[in-house]
Amino acid sequence: MARIKLERDKIKAKIKASNEEFMRLSKEEKRIWIINDCLDRIEAGNLVPSRGCLMNSIKVTGNNSVTTFIESWKPENASKSVKDLINMGDSSCETCAKGALFLSYIGRVNNFTLGEVTPDNDPSSAHEISSTEMVKLSEIFSLDQLDLIEAVFEGVISSSVWCEEKRKEKLYLSVNNKQNYSQDMLGDIYTYHRVFNDEMDILENVLHNMLRNNGEFVVTDLEDVNA
Repeated sequence: MARIKLERDKIKAKIKASNEEFMRLSKEEKRIWIINDCLDRIEAGNLVPSRGCLMNSIKVTGNNSVTTFIESWKPENASKSVKDLINMGDSSCETCAKGALFLSYIGRVNNFTLGEVTPDNDPSSAHEISSTEMVKLSEIFSLDQLDLIEAVFEGVISSSVWCEEKRKEKLYLSVNNKQNYSQDMLGDIYTYHRVFNDEMDILENVLHNMLRNNGEFVVTDLEDVNA
């Protein structure tokens, strides 16, 4: 546990030391830095890939406390900084692909508060482009890219349509920006999801895929970094 905390403290120190330089980078360069930050956080156990949620509870191991995002409804918790929480050396959070990128970005640039987090029961959903999370993340990532990354990670095109069951259909609306996927694209998404099905494996490969392709995810690039 002490070693894990040390690794997470190193991430925090690295961010503090390099953040001034980060702020001067182009949007494209910032994407690369955030992808690398995300990989570092996953390796240190600060972020834990998990399907079905944008962000789950942030667990702070040192005092055995758990700060759930639902608690942001309470007035006494609304002003808590998500950046401060996720950058604590003994914290961890279960996230999907977009959630991992979001927390890595917030961990550098913004004191996003718990009060700004989209509640689980919000009909707009944290996955929608109008949510505070996606508005923030779209500062450096395109909505099309976020949509595609989430589709291959979750294996879904909409909240109730699984690629594995519906891949022969011609078109489906996606969750985020209602872009249509062709039958060929659905096949590519399904293939990527099946090749890298494990949550940890698929997110690590998605992130390395983006590093190989100048910050853009290419669904037909099936190189396996763990092979």
